Parts: sequence; C-alpha cells; structure tokens
Amino acid sequence: DEQQERFLRALARRTWALYQTNVNQENNWLPADNFQERPFPGVAHRTSPNKIGIALLSHVAAHKFGYISARGLLERLRSTFETLSRLERHRGHFYNWYDTRTLEPLMPQYVSTVDSGNFAGHLMVLRQALLSLVHGPLFTRRIFKGLADISMIISDSFPALAKTGAWRAFVKELRAVLEARYESPEQILDSSRRLLVLAEEACSAMKPQADSEALFWLDALQQQVEDLCGEIGAFVPPSAAGGKAAQQPLTLFSLSRIDPASYPEADRAKAMEIRDVAARLAALAADLAHPAGQLAPLAPTLLLDHTPALLPLSYTLPLSRLHSPSPLFLPPHPSLLSLPFSSPPLRPLPTL
Repeated sequence: DEQQERFLRALARRTWALYQTNVNQENNWLPADNFQERPFPGVAHRTSPNKIGIALLSHVAAHKFGYISARGLLERLRSTFETLSRLERHRGHFYNWYDTRTLEPLMPQYVSTVDSGNFAGHLMVLRQALLSLVHGPLFTRRIFKGLADISMIISDSFPALAKTGAWRAFVKELRAVLEARYESPEQILDSSRRLLVLAEEACSAMKPQADSEALFWLDALQQQVEDLCGEIGAFVPPSAAGGKAAQQPLTLFSLSRIDPASYPEADRAKAMEIRDVAARLAALAADLAHPAGQLAPLAPTLLLDHTPALLPLSYTLPLSRLHSPSPLFLPPHPSLLSLPFSSPPLRPLPTL
C-alpha cells in the first residue's frame, strides 16, 4: 500500500546516501565494508569484491529511482573501474580484502569463491543495465519521484524546520509537478528549473545547525536538484521546427545521432554540443558494459578442486591451499564462476 511504498522509498534513499557519501575519492571510489554510529562514528576502510559489486549496482538503482543523473552514474562507475584496473590480483582473481585508501591486499591474502561468484553475478546485471541505459528514455517521472523521496525524509524527520513557508512552497510545487502531464521535454525542463529555485530558497530559509543531520539532507536535496536539472538542461534540444529530435524519444542513442544541419543556424552549435556529449556518454556506457574486457582473464582452474570436481570456498596464498565447503554449507554464489568455463566440467551437487 501507499504507506509501505513510502517506507521502502525512504529506506532506498537513505541507503543510497551511505554509498553517495562513502564511495568517494578518499576511498578510491570503493565502498567501505561498514560504517558504525556507536560507540563513535567510524568507517571501516576495507572492501571486498562482493562489496564492490553491491556498490556498482547501488549506483544503478539510484539512477533508476531518480537520485542521480545518467552522467553522474557513468562517472561513478568509470571511477570505480579505473580503481579496479589498479588493484593487485592473483591470476586474474581479486583478493577478498583490500585497504580502500592504499589499495593494498589485506592479510591473510586469499581468493574467495563466494565473493568472486557474487561479483561475477553483479557484473552480469551491471552489463544489462548499461546496455538499457543507452536506449532508455532520459527524462521520465522518476526524476521528480526521486526528489519526492528526499523531501519526504526531510518533512518527516525534521517537522519543525519543515514549517517554513519556503519549504511548503517547494513541496506544493513538487506535488503539482508529479501530477502534471508533460507533452514536451521543454515542459520538464521548465518544471525542474522552478524546483531548483524553490529548493534553493527553502534550504536557505530553514537554517539547520551546522554538522547536523538536517543540514546533510538539505545539502543532498540541493545537490540532487542541481544534478538532475543540469542534465535535463544539457540534453533538451532546441525546439526548432526543423529539429527532428523532438519527435523521437530522448535517449543517449537518439541524441547522439541528431543532425545539427536540420536546425536553424542559430541553434546548430547547441545541437552539435548535445550530440557530442550524448555520443561520448553512450560510448562510455558501452565500454563499461563489458567490464570483463577491462579486467585480466580469470584462471578457471585456480578455484577448482579436481578430486570431487567442486568449487571450494576459498584459495589461500601463499600456501596455495583450497578450502572445500562443509556439507552443511554449500552456497549457490560460487556456481556463477562456472558459467564461462567449458573445461573441466563441474558435476552438480548431490541432493542432501
């Protein structure tokens, strides 16, 4: 029902805030293993392939929810993959733990079949998401629903601050925008610009305490509006009669193929800029859609216990020792590693 949806969407936005804040340049665009609030705030500056894969998909989910622009999504993914290319590996496999600041593998060094299997699954999902991104519509109602999620958190968590007239004006306009029907990208652009102005006025009027949670969310709101408004402004083509882009769904693919010559001379520079930026982002999405090509090939026999023809749980260095699973602990994740392998074949697990 509506109440459950509100709860889940607020939870989704709070979850994204963790990755938005901690997957940063200080940590080489890698996610921290955990963040603790008590007994004192602290970030665990270590990560694993499983954590990295979850962070990659969290960025994709944030875009689907309207929390981040397509450009912001691709920039975050590219930064993480650039870091992955610099990590030390063993025969193509990532170690199970790295320091996010120094990028050194943590002791004891070992390769986890579970984490590697999870990471392989994450990359499969990521590839499909990136291929869909190029051909999916850039501007949908999700942009405004994403703003509604963060405004709901602010209104519910800080009711005293939310009583200002400027905040009420922003919320009222956002509700009107969500209920409106849009006939053109220009209307979406106009609505986003109005929301940007009202959000700036509301954030200035509320005056939360420095270093408070309320200030964090108000800053996050303003950044989100600016990010999405900037992307809409960058990709809405001139509405000239000669322009053909307005008659097509606005996607990175379609915008990368607009013909500036079909626009009046005064609009051709803008049309060319849109085409070039869309083409660059579409090419970046295509490159990131094939992450296995950017990483060293895996050694399929490294994580195979030939005696029972099963994948063990881990491979420890420098002892080169396999750790086979207990009969009571047979996780499904390692089986993902067998998908690209044709030799040697893996026998199915017996029924327990």
